[in-house]
Amino acid sequence: MREILFRGKRIDNGEWITGGIFQQKADDVKDEVVYIIDNSSNDVDWAHRVIPETVGQFTGVTDKKGNRVFEGSIFRYEPHFTTEKACLGIVKYRNTYDRQRVCNDCGFVIEWQHEPLMTLREDLLYWCGDGKSASVIGNIHDMNDNPELLEVQE
Repeated sequence: MREILFRGKRIDNGEWITGGIFQQKADDVKDEVVYIIDNSSNDVDWAHRVIPETVGQFTGVTDKKGNRVFEGSIFRYEPHFTTEKACLGIVKYRNTYDRQRVCNDCGFVIEWQHEPLMTLREDLLYWCGDGKSASVIGNIHDMNDNPELLEVQE
């Protein structure tokens, strides 16, 4: 069975939490309220309110180092050849076909941020697993603390 999992940044302490999701949006309330339900904890507080913008779904795969890949993860591609440059991309969910894109994959994709010498595949599954040249280095929601995450180091 496929593991359905979400992560989000807790409002109370800024820590990341993973688990199930519960969203609440009343018609007369401006902001939605989102909770991540931590079913792996023996803690009395098993539902934690999170910042809605930080919530991302687990893609079902891990990178070459065994890290779980979520929406919003930042991938770094390490080239095999000296003619190529390192490249960074963000994991997103795409559910529409776009004629302007070279790659028209739907589902979880990596949207590469810097144009390398060659056009990189965007389908996430291609980049995951042993022997691949890309791995998770962070996530877009930690860029306030680490703005260098989306800078390519030469």
